[in-house]
Amino acid sequence: MKKYLIKSILTVAVLLIASCTSSETRYLIEAIDSGRKDEAIRMIQSGTEVNGSVRYNMTPLYYAVFRGHYDIAEMLVKSGAETESRETANGETILMAAASRKDSYPYVKLLVEYGAEINPRRAKNTWPVLTHAAASGNIASVRYLIKNGADLSYHKGFKSPLIIAAEYAHFSIVRLLIESGVNPNETDAEGRTALYSAQYFGEKSYSAEEKKRFKEIENYLKKQGAREYTGLRL
Repeated sequence: MKKYLIKSILTVAVLLIASCTSSETRYLIEAIDSGRKDEAIRMIQSGTEVNGSVRYNMTPLYYAVFRGHYDIAEMLVKSGAETESRETANGETILMAAASRKDSYPYVKLLVEYGAEINPRRAKNTWPVLTHAAASGNIASVRYLIKNGADLSYHKGFKSPLIIAAEYAHFSIVRLLIESGVNPNETDAEGRTALYSAQYFGEKSYSAEEKKRFKEIENYLKKQGAREYTGLRL
């Protein structure tokens, strides 16, 4: 649902251009959004403003990351595109959009190297960057973010990276987070734990392979001292 909502917002955003955005920047965004990469490259090379935005604060760099055009994203940051100047209407930053991708690692690495903030406290109404990466299943991104200072305990009342990794059956990420010092008994706002997520979603899954992964997570968490969910905050 979230994926389709964002795609709808992106489509509307191209049509509703903010008055402060130049026509050249608007055309650049449209070229990136529609996949006209050669045209976009020519515009960037010719000096088109790269920090304008359409409605909802979506910049050329945001579109390049969201649409999966790594070469365009790299060219934009090297041309001065700001990696962390603003958030979209729902509070998402460019790095959060990057971390959400299945192939997130090169995008995450690029943005962090060019100054993107890993722990933006001002962003609201969305998961932190590390939680997005945990959901994507890209362990390289999770490992890179942890190495570069991601706050393991910060989740703003949402489900934590550990709980999300368990919920999405990403065993390798669950193990990495525990080995990095995350408490196996941390809870969400309702007191639910990663162990609860592994058990609950394991029961709901129709895939034998997925059930196996959930069971591996459950057994691992129990060995790490995870307690059963009681319906009360631990």
